[in-house]
Amino acid sequence: MERALEHSESHAVARTINSRPRKAETASVGPPTREELCRLKEVLGISEGSLQFKKRGQGIYAVTYEHGKHVWKHVGSWIQLREKLGLERAVE
Repeated sequence: MERALEHSESHAVARTINSRPRKAETASVGPPTREELCRLKEVLGISEGSLQFKKRGQGIYAVTYEHGKHVWKHVGSWIQLREKLGLERAVE
């Protein structure tokens, strides 16, 4: 009985070690420049606040100051918005 218990415990430990989720591999892109953020703000039609980049998750956020607090609203990932910015440049 003890041997069966040890065997099941060792399998449980091995299963948890091997089944740990791996971090998603994302395409690494350099952070946007101030000029790119200003241009993106114009393209998206954002008039208030500023656009900020967060390295973790490669996200772009619209930051406004409302009721004494900074409010961060996720606009999208930099990778996707960069493509949109590139398409807008090609049109002009």
